[in-house]
Amino acid sequence: MEKRICLTCEEPLRGRSDKKFCDDGCRSLHHQQKSQEQLGSLRQINALLRKNRQILAALFSEFQFQNREAHVDRWALIQRGFVFDFHTHRSQNAEGKEICCVYDLGLMEDEKGGYRIAIF
Repeated sequence: MEKRICLTCEEPLRGRSDKKFCDDGCRSLHHQQKSQEQLGSLRQINALLRKNRQILAALFSEFQFQNREAHVDRWALIQRGFVFDFHTHRSQNAEGKEICCVYDLGLMEDEKGGYRIAIF
C-alpha cells in the first residue's frame, strides 16, 4: 500500500483514498500559495502601472500649482522612476498624435522634444 502524504505539510494522510490534505488549513494554504504564484507577474505589472500613474499625477500637480502647462523632459521622468514600456492603453488626440495613457493620465510627446501630461 502506497503511503499518502499531505501536499502542504507532508504529514501522513488518513481517511479517504482521494484525500490530498490533512486539514482545511493545509488545503487553504496550498491554494493560496498556488494563486500567489499565478498572480505574481500581474501584481508586478500593476505595481509598475500604479507607480507610473503616481509619477505623472505628482508632476501634473506640481505644474498646476505653478499655473504652467504640464511639460516635462524625458530625463525628469526617468529620474523619478517612470518606466516608458508600461501603460494601460494608447490613444490619439485630435491632431493624430499618439498618447500613452496610464489609467486616466496621458503622456504625449511635444514639439520641443519633451512630454506633455494631460488628464483624460
